[in-house]
Amino acid sequence: MNMKKVLAVILAMSVMLTIFVLPAAAVDEVESENDSSVVVHYYNVNGWENPYIYYYSSGSNPVQWPGEAMTAEGSGWYGYVISGMDSARVIFSNNGSNQTPGQNEPGYEVSGEKWFVGDTQYSSEPEGLKVHFYNYNNWSSVKIYYYDATGEAEYAWPGAGMSADGDGWYSATLFGYNSARVIFNNGSGVQIPGAGEAGLVADKEMWYRNGEWMDERPEEAVVYFYKPDNWSAPNIYYYKTENDTGPAWPGEAMEEVSDGWYAFRITKYASAKVMFNDGTNQIPAQNAPGLDAEGIMWYKNGVWVDSETDTDEDELPDYMELMLGTNLNSAHSDADGLPDGFEVLQLGTDPLEADTDGNGVSDANEDADGDGLSNLQEYQLGTDPQNEDSDYDGLTDGAEVNTHHTDPTVPDTDEDGASDGWEVENNFDPLTPNATFNMNLSIGYRDDEVAPSVSINGITGEQAESLSIEQEENNSYYINDTVGA
Repeated sequence: MNMKKVLAVILAMSVMLTIFVLPAAAVDEVESENDSSVVVHYYNVNGWENPYIYYYSSGSNPVQWPGEAMTAEGSGWYGYVISGMDSARVIFSNNGSNQTPGQNEPGYEVSGEKWFVGDTQYSSEPEGLKVHFYNYNNWSSVKIYYYDATGEAEYAWPGAGMSADGDGWYSATLFGYNSARVIFNNGSGVQIPGAGEAGLVADKEMWYRNGEWMDERPEEAVVYFYKPDNWSAPNIYYYKTENDTGPAWPGEAMEEVSDGWYAFRITKYASAKVMFNDGTNQIPAQNAPGLDAEGIMWYKNGVWVDSETDTDEDELPDYMELMLGTNLNSAHSDADGLPDGFEVLQLGTDPLEADTDGNGVSDANEDADGDGLSNLQEYQLGTDPQNEDSDYDGLTDGAEVNTHHTDPTVPDTDEDGASDGWEVENNFDPLTPNATFNMNLSIGYRDDEVAPSVSINGITGEQAESLSIEQEENNSYYINDTVGA
């Protein structure tokens, strides 16, 4: 494996973790493209599948009914820019049905940029409580009914539609509320909490999943799978118990992310049992229980690991060893004396090749930064193999170890306040601490001028190292009639 491959794999791992650990970001908001325009945002309170906007003005009908599809902005918001108009009347609909305002009613009059929540129009994006619901039982419709402390509800039962955020999650924003009680339902008689029970209290952003009501997004499992050569595109089947499962067999398609690696984020459970298959082959074998998945997990060639374990303690986690092809049971896969983690994460050499550049000198005996220490010595001493002066004290690591016998990882070996490099330059012993320093500084002048000097005694190491004397060329400091001037 060459180093371009190593770096590509590491970059791929970073991208993979970013994509599949974090929830997807919201779509960019609609922006006005010119001065003569109206920007409209509509909150999909009814849970419509296809929000449309129809707009017109007095004597002008620029679009045919039902108008134009609005752009999803995330969190239930949709937007549209009406170009070439300073004001307009607008009607929202679900691609022509269920319109607001109602049939035969005039559209809402708008100018500039406006946000709509139901019949209410705002000049800036309104604030409210955000509530999330995981559709654990695959309801065909997800609604939220909410009310205040007096029992007054914003919408009649069954309430407002929730917006699908993907991966089974739905959300709704309760505008104008600092606290509310909420009831989730499918609009057909099934509700959480049950009939006759008080709604769940929401006084901050909240999440609900399978009986748990919490103030942060619940844990999920992320699974990576390396596809065997004889497989077609893999699926993942996951379950909690025999009666509590994800989608029916063969499960859901995994997404290819890099060089034969596929990934899937399980949002239904914090932990689950998983099986991989391509419709013909499967892992584990038929009738065997699924693999236990919690947090971030990786599978390749019979090896199933999490994202933290480092079996051989080489500072390279097992999952990275799976991706790189190194031996996760041996700290030195290429037997060159350098741990795999040190080679990959610090030195930049190939952990599968004892002589990465093929020049006849092993990676361990090379001197990557030219400081007089071999890469193996740098590893043993804990210095930076890519920096000739690891502690930035003015002495190369090699000079510290081989000549001055100071610590190349500590800038002030004797802890007297002055760095090792400064002490060597100024003829002090960097291994013997000085309680105070006596300094004599001077400036070199021309032969016909007096060379001033300054002596300062009893100062600290920090003061001594920062002390300097400089020539001042500004004559305004001198009195003109001074004797001898």
